Amino acid sequence: MNGEPFTMPDRRLRRRLYDRFFGRKSVIVAATVLLLAVLHPPRGLGVPVCWMKHATGMPCPGCGLSRSLSSSVRGDFATAWKQHPCGPILLPIFAGIVVVALLPISARRRFFRWVGRHPRLVNGLYGLLIAGFLTFGTARAGYHFYLRWSTPLSAGHAAVHTASSAAPGTLTLPAAACTRAAE
Repeated sequence: MNGEPFTMPDRRLRRRLYDRFFGRKSVIVAATVLLLAVLHPPRGLGVPVCWMKHATGMPCPGCGLSRSLSSSVRGDFATAWKQHPCGPILLPIFAGIVVVALLPISARRRFFRWVGRHPRLVNGLYGLLIAGFLTFGTARAGYHFYLRWSTPLSAGHAAVHTASSAAPGTLTLPAAACTRAAE
């Protein structure tokens, strides 16, 4: 520490940092994501794939990411940003991971040494990406929650049920009122 630049004190820590981003599992995930982005239609599959949105009506933090990556692969970055802002950011990261895996061993070793010399930068960028992803997902879910519960139901959808089977003034909703149009 004595005024020296920060260096990774242990070879195992450097290896773990490298494996987190460029290890075999990371390369397989990155290549799979890129392949699916190429195959996935930018407008979606036409069927709901997010169980959270299907169950609650509110998007999860990753909703739209597949379509965003698909739009990014096709060069439609404006649409990709609207679908999910992390898509255009993740595309070059995944592509970079695959490219590094395809480099000759000498180039990979040089890159490995660079990553080992800059752990704060690499981990900081990783943390920033995760924090941005979660912040966007939480803000979007909060916005949809606010829209869902702050919008009053129209008088035509709510009916006061006064039949003898229910207490007077009990509010019942027809099935159509329980489902809202896709947002």
